[in-house]
Amino acid sequence: MGAPFGNHNAAKGRRWAKAVERAVDAWPERAVSLEVNKGIDNMAWEFVREMVTTKDIAFFREFGDRIDGKAVQASEISGPDGGALQLRGVISLVKPDGDGEGA
Repeated sequence: MGAPFGNHNAAKGRRWAKAVERAVDAWPERAVSLEVNKGIDNMAWEFVREMVTTKDIAFFREFGDRIDGKAVQASEISGPDGGALQLRGVISLVKPDGDGEGA
């Protein structure tokens, strides 16, 4: 099920990535930003400037994480003897009473 109509939460989650994209697209000039985005756009421009001038791999990794999303990290769970852990689920179907009580 998706978010209710009018929900704008997802749009807020990518503000940093969008600011970095604007800074990269406008590089080496500063992107013209709306007053509401001015602070984050200035921070993104400084981030891109630092990345380009220092050529530090950490900045490029951070940039990739922001633009493409962080890579999924795998987790491995093993049983008490070090072997594979097995999970089993049970579903029970219950016929409701016909007496009219209950939900």
